[in-house]
Amino acid sequence: MSKFHTLRRTKRLQALSIVILNTIHQDRSEGFRSCLPDLRLRGIKRLNRLNQDGFDNHGVERGHKVVRSPCRQSQTAFVRFFLIRDSLNGLWFGIVGRSLFTPTEVPMRLFRSAIRFSALLALIAFIQAAPTWAESIAGQATHKQVGVIAIADEGNPLPINAFCLDQSGTIVVACGQGPGEIRLVNDDGEILKAWEMDVKPEAVNVAEDGTILVGGEGKLFRFDAEGKQLQQADSPHAMALRAKTDQLRKEAIARLTRGRPSLASQVQLYEGMVEQIEEKKKTKELNAQEERLLELLPDMIRDFKEKIASQEEEEGKKGNQKDEGPSEEAISKQIDMMLRSKMKISSVTSCGDQVFVATGAATGYGYCIWKTDADFAGGELVVEGLRGCCGQMDVQGCKEGLYVAENSRFRVVHFDVEGAEITSWGERDREGLDGFTSCCNPMNVCFNANGDVFTAEASTGRIKRFTSDGEFLSYVGDVDLVPGCKNVSIAVSPDNDKVYMLDLTRNHIVKMQARPEGEIDSEPTETDEGSEKPAGTAAQPQREKSLSGALLDSLLSVLGGGS
Repeated sequence: MSKFHTLRRTKRLQALSIVILNTIHQDRSEGFRSCLPDLRLRGIKRLNRLNQDGFDNHGVERGHKVVRSPCRQSQTAFVRFFLIRDSLNGLWFGIVGRSLFTPTEVPMRLFRSAIRFSALLALIAFIQAAPTWAESIAGQATHKQVGVIAIADEGNPLPINAFCLDQSGTIVVACGQGPGEIRLVNDDGEILKAWEMDVKPEAVNVAEDGTILVGGEGKLFRFDAEGKQLQQADSPHAMALRAKTDQLRKEAIARLTRGRPSLASQVQLYEGMVEQIEEKKKTKELNAQEERLLELLPDMIRDFKEKIASQEEEEGKKGNQKDEGPSEEAISKQIDMMLRSKMKISSVTSCGDQVFVATGAATGYGYCIWKTDADFAGGELVVEGLRGCCGQMDVQGCKEGLYVAENSRFRVVHFDVEGAEITSWGERDREGLDGFTSCCNPMNVCFNANGDVFTAEASTGRIKRFTSDGEFLSYVGDVDLVPGCKNVSIAVSPDNDKVYMLDLTRNHIVKMQARPEGEIDSEPTETDEGSEKPAGTAAQPQREKSLSGALLDSLLSVLGGGS
């Protein structure tokens, strides 16, 4: 590798280290959070500059900005950054001592030291997760990416929310933010059939009889293949939500009163920071971050002082009346906001003549599964307490029962139609193929014609195939997508030849094609000790631990993160 490319990668890692430190910016501590308001922006800008220089030519329009994804060779390293993130947080607050220092007493040099240290860890993580790892398993992929499917809708571009395949292999796409559309699309992106919906179609699936199930904004729909609406009803979770107004009110009040920050303390903090920076300016040249803070903080101080004056004026009108908490108007707005969020339907599926809907819990932050009959009647809660993030909980049904991608527990769970758990598999595994990577995976599941279970990971684009009992069968491949915590709908063609995966950010569907058997590397047949693997056990790619890996392990063990 040339010095030029090494320097380029090092710069990328330094930029990523800034993004890692931004986790401090998101911590509950208001003081530390406000000290780093511009780090994420700096990191993203530097990443974009590197990408525009040719490091990666994939981008996606978001308004007036272009957000670019990490190059393929550094995606595995990107996963390692999440591994060290929590350790960095622990190190940071261990050095500063949250209970020993006020935010204004923290020397600015500690921020710079933490950035240098995180850049060092990021560099080690990059070496540890070098491209050779991705290349070492790439040969075992059963499929390769052959293109993307962008819907040819120049006159009416709509965001893709989810998709599935019907029995003939036609792509059924749920589009739009409400009102929306259901579109039947071929592999060339040509729209074969489309019809409008009054709500945002959040989830879509095809029942065994060929009818199309759609869920969105607390409602369920059934259409035939021509777009004729056969049924419509409120989702069972929507009816349950409306019946729990008292619980929703309590939850709304708790959210409104939880951890109200003191505006006066914010003003004091910002004024102290401005004073420190101005003192430094008298004797030394300020860096770009300090210049930026000096521009932002006075406006923030003025805004907070105006809010304080408004609050004091409001309190003066009330006189000596006791503060009775949030107003009825605020509570009502909070309940409406919670209802809109909780009405969302994460996924919809069917087993025989029964329909299953995955939604958020009526109260709290978990997920649950509801069962109805074919007419969407007789709603019954069959599974609750599922853990997921980013509003995503994918449930898919087949003749074996229900399979759930419980992403926050890094596992796939198999339930029968009554909600009894049959089996589960998966674990948090950042390097191997046995488990699932990043903060929350797998995000989605689907089946092929043989009943095998395919899993999709949103952060790495990784697809794997298991038996219905959870035995690992094969590594399908890695899709080139913008990583993130999001829905990555996945589907397999009826002939098992093609695999499709949604890239939500780029608003297209990635298509993978089966590779000829002669192109697929054979898996190792011996264990580390040299003995043969037991029959039926899937061999996993092996990699020697380098010196950098040992160094990373030792550093992480000191930080309490583990490897």
